[in-house]
Parts: sequence; C-alpha cells; structure tokens
Amino acid sequence: MAAPLQATSLSDVAAALPEGQWAELATSGFNPATLDDGAASSVFWFAEDMGWDATRRQLLYVGGGHDSDAEFVRYSEVTNAWSRSKPSGGFWHANFSHAYDHIALIPSVGRLYFRQPASAESDQIEIYDLAAGTWSRSPLMAQAPACCGALEYFPDLGGLVLVAGDGPIYFYDPAANLWSTLASGAAIGDYHNFAEYSAAHRMMIFGGGEGPNGMTLFRLDANRQITRLNDAPQRMGTTHSVVTTDPVSGNFLVFFDTASYELDPVTQAWTPLTTVPPWIALGNAGVFNAVATPVPTYGITLVAKYAGDDSRVYLYRHRASTAPPPTLTLTANPAAVGAGGFSVLSWSSTDTAHCTGTGGINSWPGSKSVPNGSENVGPVQALTSFGLSCSGPGGAVQQSVTVDVQITVSGSSSGGGGGSLDLLALLGLIGVAVGRRRASAF
Repeated sequence: MAAPLQATSLSDVAAALPEGQWAELATSGFNPATLDDGAASSVFWFAEDMGWDATRRQLLYVGGGHDSDAEFVRYSEVTNAWSRSKPSGGFWHANFSHAYDHIALIPSVGRLYFRQPASAESDQIEIYDLAAGTWSRSPLMAQAPACCGALEYFPDLGGLVLVAGDGPIYFYDPAANLWSTLASGAAIGDYHNFAEYSAAHRMMIFGGGEGPNGMTLFRLDANRQITRLNDAPQRMGTTHSVVTTDPVSGNFLVFFDTASYELDPVTQAWTPLTTVPPWIALGNAGVFNAVATPVPTYGITLVAKYAGDDSRVYLYRHRASTAPPPTLTLTANPAAVGAGGFSVLSWSSTDTAHCTGTGGINSWPGSKSVPNGSENVGPVQALTSFGLSCSGPGGAVQQSVTVDVQITVSGSSSGGGGGSLDLLALLGLIGVAVGRRRASAF
C-alpha cells in the first residue's frame, strides 16, 4: 500500500475548496526565472497540457518558446516549488520545441512521454524514466505525422494514442515498445489538435485544430470505436482552448477565451460554467500560455498560467464527491522468477468501478475485475513493472509491482547429470575453493 499522504500546501488548498470555485495555490519558483524562454515567449508557448505523477506527487512538463530548445519543468508537491532543467540525451531540436498537446504520463510504469514537433524528430517520442532520471527514444513510426497534434495515455488500451491532423491515428504499446496504426485517420483540423482521456467514462475525445474542421470532435472508446460528436461551440485545440478532465465526474472541462463549459461526452451536453476562471484575465487575456491537468489525488483540476511577474497557479473543484476515495492493493507472488517463469498478480480494491492493467506484458494491459482478482502473468524474461489503475465515484488510485528474474548459472551435479546453481550458492562454493587453495599454500 502507498504511504499515507502528508499535509501540503496543495492538499490544504484543495481540501478547503468548495464545489464550483477556484483558489490560488501560492508556490515557489513559478516566475519569469523559471518560465521565460526568450523573444518575449515562455515555456508554455503553444501548449495546453501537463502531467500529474500521483506516485511521486509531482507535475511534469516539457516545452519551449520560439527559437529555443526544450525545457524540462517540474513541480514538487512536497517542497511546493517549481524547477527547470534541460532534458538530456543529445537529440533535442535546437529551436522548435513547443509542447502543443504532446505530453503523456504513465505513472504505473514510471515514464513521461513527449513528442517533439520538429520534422527531423517527430517520427519518434522522447521517453523519460522517472526513477532513473534518463531519456531514451521510441522506435520510428511508420511515417512522420503532422507537426502539432496530441499524445494521450489510454489505460484501457494499454498505451498511447497519437493524433495529428487528418493522417493516421497511431498507437504506441510501451510494454512491447512498438507502434501500430489504430485508425486510418479522422476529419479533424490540420494541426493544433488536442486529445483528452476520462477514466470515469473510459473514453477519449479528440479533434479541433486549424482549417475548416476546427470545431470537429471525435470520441474513442475502450473498444477502439471512433464516433463523431456534435461540433463544438467554438474552434478548439492549442491556442483556441484548454481541455482537461474533472476527476470526479469524468466530464471534460473546456476553457475558451470568452466562455467555459462542462462537456458530457455521452450525452454531448455543453453546460456553461458559472464561475469565470480567474487566470483568464492574467497577462495576455485568454487561454494562451495556460496549461492544465486533473489531479485525481485531491479531486481537483490545476491550471498554471504564465503572465510574466504575475504568473500564477490555480486549483478548481468542479464537482464535490461524497464517496470515499478508492483503495487498492496489488501483489506479485513470487516477486522473482526464473527466466521465462510466471508470477501470480493479485489485487483487491474498495469503492472502485473500473480497474485497468497497465504496462507489463502480453495480456496484462486492459480491463480487470473489480473489486478483486488474480492473474497468472508471463513468461517473464526481464525485470518487468506491472501497473493497475482503478477509479470510482470518489476518485482514482494506482499501484504497481515489479517481477524480477533470478540469475542462474549452469553447472554439473555429482551424479553426472545436468543442473543449475543459484548465483549466490555458486559464489559461496568458489569462496570455499579459494580458501582451501590458500590454506594448502602454507
């Protein structure tokens, strides 16, 4: 089980927040020193999303301004402070690194994913290992998508969905480290598209962008079915809207320069919000320079807006939940197997409606039984992380376990037959032999 959360500035402000209200979260380092990025632009230039890592209680963002390389920006809930650094790896474009909607996070496997928009780098995605602190790259896609689309994690499908213009919709399987084509495409805008997932509805909406299809929306469900929705009331996508998810209701929150809505993706009802977002008026009024993410840990949505010396962070509680937060336990037995061996993953939960396996191998990604269950996984050939995400009326919870592979060394038995020895036992025998040889020399 995860350790109980300690009180923080974020948790305190969230706990006091009534339904339908905004509150400012005072943080350290959210200022021009962290956010400015040359030519009067910011790291949030042409962006609308960031990632919440519930396991490590941090926000993660990658992006950059005009004519500059990428910046890696993080917020720690524990220290209540923002920091900025350069992502490493040596394959970053030198002067074109806008984030658009190209950020996705899979806490259960401990990785952040980012797609660079520049043509020379856009047919792969950058992968950050949260534990190791290192960057790597995915394999090549079948072809480079359009410049400025959206990358979103879809837990029920076990991977990332990439939409960009009306070209192919790609799917990335992080367990297999492979790309595939999910659909031939959809009639969305040329670029500046968005994609947003809802755990409660188990579906993703996507679309928007430039050109004649800027108000066109589609819905992707857990069965990989794509359905066109009614057009949005205004053009959507990066620079036109900020789209995020209410972690309690599962409905989408859509912010335009002059209006804000709750969108129910099932009924397709657009309901105006009664409270004007206070960050809209900061700096250059509107949604530009603003990024948002749901924070299911506290049932709120966080919006960070760059406005020079008046840059601020806000929390919003759209729906208050009276339901208890879900709990989850996930175990692996055994936790270490021989190469090609199997382990039994067992889980139990309370106050959950849906559970989805993430990461892992073979059949583990996908829907799991609630409130409890078990599954034999394997063959395990290397250290493998298995994640489980569960959601219910009171929020969402995630757990992960690893199954390691024991190292064995081939040897011979006294009876002349083949056999194997545990590495520690073999080292012990070697130590005894060495000791005897040294003793015989004196």
